[in-house]
Amino acid sequence: MNWTTPVELRRQVRKLWDRGQLLAELAGGESIFPRRLTLKTPTSTQLASDFGAVRDWISRLRAGAGGTETGADGAGADAPGRNHDADAGGVHGSGKYRIQWREINHRVLGRNRVPTAVWLDSLDQALALRLDVFTDLKLPVRRVFITENEINFLAFPRLAASLVIFGAGYGFEEWSRISWLQKQEIHYWGDIDTHGFAILNQLRRIFPQARSLLMDRETLLAHRRQWSTEPKPQKRDLPRLQPAEAALYDDLRHDRLGPSVRLEQERIAYSRLLDIF
Repeated sequence: MNWTTPVELRRQVRKLWDRGQLLAELAGGESIFPRRLTLKTPTSTQLASDFGAVRDWISRLRAGAGGTETGADGAGADAPGRNHDADAGGVHGSGKYRIQWREINHRVLGRNRVPTAVWLDSLDQALALRLDVFTDLKLPVRRVFITENEINFLAFPRLAASLVIFGAGYGFEEWSRISWLQKQEIHYWGDIDTHGFAILNQLRRIFPQARSLLMDRETLLAHRRQWSTEPKPQKRDLPRLQPAEAALYDDLRHDRLGPSVRLEQERIAYSRLLDIF
């Protein structure tokens, strides 16, 4: 059967990533969502002759979406092969993609629904599906650099056996599924401000081996003319910081260097990055 599987849906999202469309939206470009993905579905003949295979396909498609939809009795309203009264234009949950359904009247099993389309409603859904592809990668790298700024990500120097990831802020919970990252040497490069250190603290909850990059006192003081003001600084304790990081964080959150001091990573001299390597 050549019906579209979750693996093939992930490949479609990977093409969006490779073309730069997801990254463009991350950077504030024009939205491409909601976006309909290509879905090859069973023919009328296949629905009539091999509904068992169709049910298996529906189960895999629903599992790949990751969301849930329940009927009035709490059971899965779109469970394959289940008779129920449902709108022909029904949708499936709020997982990694949205499944649009159509109603059929099977000659043996009666009234059922089958997928007719798959939609990505948001960038978050696309990135969640993209992460599934990332989880399965097997890359010849030993160092991973995470940067929070698009300019720094694009301009990062090419290094042997290394990978650069555009982190784009908080939210590393999903990264815990990427088992191969646990074995890598991880370097995090964020802004030198309270939120930059808070993100580093959060990252270390998933990857305790993560090291900070150019987030030290010497770098901050060497770029005094590039300082700006951080809006709404963090004040809470960050227990996963190293002693030197914690000391600098304390100075920032208590305004010992000035009010709400901030050094954005893209303002750091590029030569300073090159000197590290």
